[in-house]
Amino acid sequence: MAKKETKEKRVGDLILAAVEEFTQKGYEGASMEAIAARAGVSKGGLYHHFSSKEEILRATQQKLMEPIFIMAEQSRVESSPREGLRKFIRGYLVYWDLREMELSFFLLALAKAMLCPEIRMEYEVDTEAMIEGFAALYRRGVA
Repeated sequence: MAKKETKEKRVGDLILAAVEEFTQKGYEGASMEAIAARAGVSKGGLYHHFSSKEEILRATQQKLMEPIFIMAEQSRVESSPREGLRKFIRGYLVYWDLREMELSFFLLALAKAMLCPEIRMEYEVDTEAMIEGFAALYRRGVA
């Protein structure tokens, strides 16, 4: 009997498959069926977790940004604002340097966001949160 995978593992596999599919075929060329096949799940299994290609694009982008948000939060709690900013910049550059395919995906998702108001609004919310966090870091450094 095959061992059932956890929901987290299945979603992770789907996200990795989406990164590969979108990166290789672009948003328009990618299909839910191809993403499911890459992840080794049925199309119905994919739709159990994501209702559309746009939804999996958004979820994948959010998942890839989680480490960036964590780095930003960690930079804000450093005792030295300068050291916090230094660690964030270094961590950010290393993160993307080690993830060429994911960076390509991120740029593709960003281009799609510019054309889709709902996705763009999510980017704007995330961007504003990052800006406010770094503004607080700078204010603390100035003080």
